[in-house]
Amino acid sequence: QMVKLPIRRERAFPRVVKERPWKYPKPQKKTASQLLN
Repeated sequence: QMVKLPIRRERAFPRVVKERPWKYPKPQKKTASQLLN
């Protein structure tokens, strides 16, 4: 269980970032969002 916890966490992070990369980098995409809008 100890080994499965960290592996699942690492896999969940890149998966969510790939699905919604704009939700994680809020400060970085904030300027890009304003320029696009």
